[in-house]
Amino acid sequence: MDKWKIILVYFMVLLIFYVVHSNLNRFILTILLYIFSIILFNINLKLGCLYFLIGIGAAFTEHVFIKYFNLSWDYRKPNFFTIPFWLIPLWGIAIIIIVETTTLCKNVIM
Repeated sequence: MDKWKIILVYFMVLLIFYVVHSNLNRFILTILLYIFSIILFNINLKLGCLYFLIGIGAAFTEHVFIKYFNLSWDYRKPNFFTIPFWLIPLWGIAIIIIVETTTLCKNVIM
């Protein structure tokens, strides 16, 4: 059932960020989790690439807000302009979770 897959991916993200503190290791693990999520939810390659590109756009938007808007948030250990590398695959994972949750809700409601 997709509900348990969504919960699994969500808790894996929490576990990665609770246990791992290195930006590089977080980046590697979130990339692997992103690939695992694509396989887990049977997402085709083109759609997986699109989600990743949207993740790049979302991370770039965060960079713009951090750099050009006063009183916005920041990251403790940025290593790519004003954001950490792991933010890009994390956004990709978030997009997968949102899309899969929306699909699940549509199927329950309809």
